[in-house]
Amino acid sequence: QVAAITAVVDNVGAVQGEVAQGASTDDRHLEVRGTGAAGKVVRVYAQGAEVGSATIDADGQWSVTTSTLGLGQNDLTARVFDGATALGPLSGAHRVVIDTAAPQTPSFTVTDNVGADKGPVAANGTTDDATPTFEGTGATPVNTITLRDGDKVIGTGLVDSNGNWSITPTEPLGEGQHNLSVTASDPAGNESPRGGFPLTVATSTQPVAITKAVDDQAAETGDVADKGVTNDRTPTLEGTGRPGATVTISEGGQTLGTATVRSDGAWSFTPTAKQADGDDTYTASQPGGGGAADATSAVT
Repeated sequence: QVAAITAVVDNVGAVQGEVAQGASTDDRHLEVRGTGAAGKVVRVYAQGAEVGSATIDADGQWSVTTSTLGLGQNDLTARVFDGATALGPLSGAHRVVIDTAAPQTPSFTVTDNVGADKGPVAANGTTDDATPTFEGTGATPVNTITLRDGDKVIGTGLVDSNGNWSITPTEPLGEGQHNLSVTASDPAGNESPRGGFPLTVATSTQPVAITKAVDDQAAETGDVADKGVTNDRTPTLEGTGRPGATVTISEGGQTLGTATVRSDGAWSFTPTAKQADGDDTYTASQPGGGGAADATSAVT
């Protein structure tokens, strides 16, 4: 009347399924499955202490969900009983390691590999490389690194035996701003907090331009000519630029606000603050690719 453990199953977290002999898991209430004599009771032990029991079914199968297991190494065993009488020896041990500690957020660098300005890219920076390389050192071997754009996974990599890893996005990043992040996950399924990396991709060579100013104030409305006169203290500026780019609008050296270039390459901006009487010179700028200087257009 010998009980046998046939499987140990993790049912929680990001990594679920059977836990191999000696493997790690973040599930402290593991499902232990096995075989034994039909109608008898099986008791499951961890480090010699009972953690659950069940009646063996008519097919000789049983399943026990354990009480809370201790952190670290647990040797799971089982034994068949008839009432208080043990009918056989303990089964062979199935060793698992309970690990619920999340890894540290990985440190990493980002590299632009194309165009005239190759090299490191800073957080909140701009690059003309739509598939920049993310890489790190000093990570825990065998951990998995995940690269996300928002909540979308765009690449994964395994930390090698020396603690190194490298990821290149599986698909080119689109024009404009991206909220990229990196996490580390251990074999038990514990995931680190995200390491954020805001980045603007600018591969288009479309320059920024202010094409016109529009008077929306009665009695004379419509387009205002360059160096023209208007009674509208908040004229709407319209222009073109690189799709997805953030255009910064200034007047007299003071930033008035920003506008995002639409997919058709156009943008518009209306100041919230009323402009003073007199001459006003408006400028628009957008980040250049690969760390190039801002491009600027002006209208007076």
